[in-house]
Amino acid sequence: AAPPVNSACGLCGEADARPWLSLPAPLWTWCSRPALPLAVLGRAIENLSAEQPVQGLTGSAHAAAWLDEATGDLLLTREDVGRHHALDKLAGALSAWRQASPMGAMPPAGGTVLMSSRASAELVRKAVRMGARRLVCLGGATHLAAKWAHQSGLGLAAFARPGQMAVIAGTERFGG
Repeated sequence: AAPPVNSACGLCGEADARPWLSLPAPLWTWCSRPALPLAVLGRAIENLSAEQPVQGLTGSAHAAAWLDEATGDLLLTREDVGRHHALDKLAGALSAWRQASPMGAMPPAGGTVLMSSRASAELVRKAVRMGARRLVCLGGATHLAAKWAHQSGLGLAAFARPGQMAVIAGTERFGG
């Protein structure tokens, strides 16, 4: 018999979560970037819906985007019914871009991920693994997401809207 198939994160239903409790080392520890201005983040949030054709047609898709931290432009955006899958697609696209780009055109390590969903611990872990310094979500954040963001040094913001957000972790990564 074939094993059951689901779209869970991998942590759900596991009897032993210990392998998940060790967070990966961030890729951006060498980076020194200023805080992300609220105005730049606001522009990115305003641009997100234009980059979501599946959401526009169905009302049932999540988006994950990599930001240009200077302008708020969305450099890469991916959609999927599942928020985990949207972030996985973004991680794959970002990896391919990094491998194909000459050094001067590479997207920076230590960037920002913007998601249309809530922030869960698994998304925090994935954002750290893909080299993000910040994860900004339009929805809320779980307690474990906040804990893992604090432990890893990831900036985490929830309930993000143009001009406002709830900074959950890494307040120094967000600015005026």
